[in-house]
Amino acid sequence: MTTTATQVPVRLSWRVGPEGRPVARPWARYFFSARLVAGAPDHPFGVFLTFRPEGAVGLELLAPDLLPDVAGALTPGRRLVLFSDGRPAAGCEILSACE
Repeated sequence: MTTTATQVPVRLSWRVGPEGRPVARPWARYFFSARLVAGAPDHPFGVFLTFRPEGAVGLELLAPDLLPDVAGALTPGRRLVLFSDGRPAAGCEILSACE
């Protein structure tokens, strides 16, 4: 798998029941809108989640070259809210620096 400078391991906390979650097939990628919980930048952005075979989840920023402020904010401990169909779907915490 190719990684980018903005792909980071995350921990998810789903806010929807199992019927509203994506199927976590190995190497499956799902798109979500996201927003940082606190602090700047304070605007929505797009991310992909990748579900790895060993159970880890990676978050990759969509169009990182166009969002350097967001890419710089994806640091360990930062929290995001992921949205699906305009509704909160999951909480997300950055676990470590870029891979």
